[in-house]
This record gives sequence, structure tokens and C-alpha cells, in this order.
Amino acid sequence: MPEQELTPVDFWFDPLCPWAWITSRWMLEVEQVRPVRTRWHVMSLGVLNEKKEDLPERYREAMARAWGPVRVCIAAEQKHGTEVLGPLYTAIGTRFHHDKAERDKATVEAALGDAGLPADLIEAYDSTEYDDALRASHEEGIQRVGYDVGTPIISVGELSIFGLRKHMAQNLDKDVQVKAYLIQIYECPEEQRKCNDALAAKDKKEKIKAAKAAAKGSKKGAPPAPAEPPKAAGACHPCDQPHFFMSDTPNGKIERALLVADYPVKDWKTGKPKALVTPVGKQYVITGTFAINSMGGFAASDGLIIHKKLVDDQGKVVTEGNAVLPPEAQDIKLQGKPAEKVGAARLDSPQK
Repeated sequence: MPEQELTPVDFWFDPLCPWAWITSRWMLEVEQVRPVRTRWHVMSLGVLNEKKEDLPERYREAMARAWGPVRVCIAAEQKHGTEVLGPLYTAIGTRFHHDKAERDKATVEAALGDAGLPADLIEAYDSTEYDDALRASHEEGIQRVGYDVGTPIISVGELSIFGLRKHMAQNLDKDVQVKAYLIQIYECPEEQRKCNDALAAKDKKEKIKAAKAAAKGSKKGAPPAPAEPPKAAGACHPCDQPHFFMSDTPNGKIERALLVADYPVKDWKTGKPKALVTPVGKQYVITGTFAINSMGGFAASDGLIIHKKLVDDQGKVVTEGNAVLPPEAQDIKLQGKPAEKVGAARLDSPQK
């Protein structure tokens, strides 16, 4: 039998947190009995609490000491790759939580040796050199769950927009699942829509007129008129294809948001037009193909999502399928999960 594909589980930790430590050991046990693979990431209790003014003095002092261990962890990741984080976390956590060693620089330095990492990484303990990378790693995790949480953060399948773009090479041209805030649904400007509607009506009249002329001419034995008359000339700019924008924050800016292209504008069961009507400012899970270009004509150098499914924060499907893709291409293929038919593909599949 072919080996089962492993589902990635993203786990954010701060080595100081005892609850993260307990959960991380459970996660390692889960790996032994389920087809999952843990991907370790650093978050920081120091970053999480730095702007909170109502912290007790004792806790504030503890947060001041929290920076050193995570700085060493993020320095190790930056210099030696993400794969060293698991062994380093185990080494630090064993000394902190199992051996009850002092949570200080000397203990972290000893843990570097336990993990087989260079001793000079301890220089990051008191340095701000990697703080930007630390904050970015922390933000990638926190954006998946909101800002009123602690450590650990565990995420299965769903990405943030930041995480999606950060790992662009490995996600490009694959189906992905992103949890983010819907910040704008495109609507064709009213004047532009009216102009296009008027032009379409004029085209329709010209077609009717041409058809009548053709019928009249055929009765008299004259050559038939062209079946497709020239479209009426007009200065209208066509409305864009359906799309909307998502962001990691509810007040994100459009220019930095993720564009979701080509969502369906009809009801798959009735074939009637169906506008996308759903509240903005809320979190949704969008599933689709991460790409540079969409078949509908959109392009984005930092990637866009070709729509396949949108689900609200209650798990209800808001819309599914794609306005441009053929039915046979309207299925979702997420890593580690069976294929799921959506839209036209779901309705066209044999009913059991």
C-alpha cells in the first residue's frame, strides 16, 4: 500500500510556557499514532504582552526575561533552518520544565549543546538583531487565531495570508485554505454598470433588427443579412470579473490584501444569477488555488486565490465553485486530504 501523506500541523511555542510544553509533548505522541507532521514556529510572550499596561509587576518582570530564549530560537532557525527548532525546543523545555533548571542564559546555552547547535548562538540572547524575524513569526501565528490568546497556537490546514505569501514557492499552483477577514466585495460602479447595460440593450436591438431584415430578405430572395451584426460602439469600460479582498486584519488595506478571483455569480442548482451577499469585517475560510494569474484575467505578483469555496466563521458554506473553470476542474485537492467536489463538479457527480 502507498504510504499515507502526512498532514502538516503548525505549532507556535514560547519555551517559557509550561502549557505549551505539555501540549508539545502530546503533539509528539500524536505523531506516533496519526499521519501528521508537526512544523515548529516561535512566538513570544514578550511580544504578546509588551503593550499591556495592566500587568502585575511580578508578571511584567517575567516578561522582561522572556525575550532571551525566543531570541536564541529564532536565531537558530534563521541560521540553520526550521528543522532545528524541534530539537532545540525539546532541549530548552526539558531543562526548564523537567529538570527545573534556572530559566536563564546559562541554561539556554547548555541546551544549545544538547541540541547539537553552535554555542555562539547564545549571543542572540541579549541582542535585538533577530527581533524583526521574531515578531514576524509571532504575527504569522497570532493572525490565525486573533490577538486575545496565549501560547501555544496550533493550526491544521489553514494559513494566514502572511504565511501563504511567506512560503509562496511551496504553495504556488496548489489548493490552499486561508483564514482571513473579508474586507471588500467588488461591485461594478453604478454609472459604469448603467453604461454597459445600455450598450447591451442597444446590441440586443441591433440583433433583433438584423434578424428581421434577414427574414424579410429571405422572403424576397435577397442575400441573407449577416447573422451577427457589429456590436454597438460605445465608450463603456466593461465591469471586472467577480472578486473580493481578504486581509489578516479586519481593517487591512486593499493594496496589501489577498484578491480572490472568479467566484460564481449563479446558483448551481437553478442556474439563476446569485450575488455574493455576506458581511464584511468577519473572518472566513477561503479555499482555492494559489496562483499568479487567474483564468478571469487577474494577476498578482504576490499571489491570488482562484476561488473554490468560502465558509463563514460558523462553518456555513457561503459560496462554492468557480465562474470560469470547467466542471471537471472544480474540485479541491488539499495536502493530506481526499479530493472534494464543489460547485458544478459536485452537482454533476453521481448521487449515491
